[in-house]
Amino acid sequence: MQTPLFDLYRAGVRSATDLMKASLENTERLQQQQLDMMGGQFERATELWTGLWRAAGEAQKAMIDSMQAQLEPSNDAQDDAYAAVERGTEDATELAASQVAAAVGQARRRAG
Repeated sequence: MQTPLFDLYRAGVRSATDLMKASLENTERLQQQQLDMMGGQFERATELWTGLWRAAGEAQKAMIDSMQAQLEPSNDAQDDAYAAVERGTEDATELAASQVAAAVGQARRRAG
């Protein structure tokens, strides 16, 4: 009488073990699917942030280029103004030197 009862117990334990094994395999498969989905989401998030930073960098570069383009005429005007002041200073120096020379010449003629 104990043998059929023992066989029944063993079959029950085997069934419980098979059920636990199947449950663990399903849990493992579900976790793997979740990891795969999370990996894909992480990759997409990384691509998104990379694209955003690239766009921000390109926008900043475009803004700097635009500012430089707007400042170039101003720099050219400053260069022109500096050159004009330099020429004016040279002309004024030459004029002053010629007036001094003329005054010295007149003074020598009066004295001589």
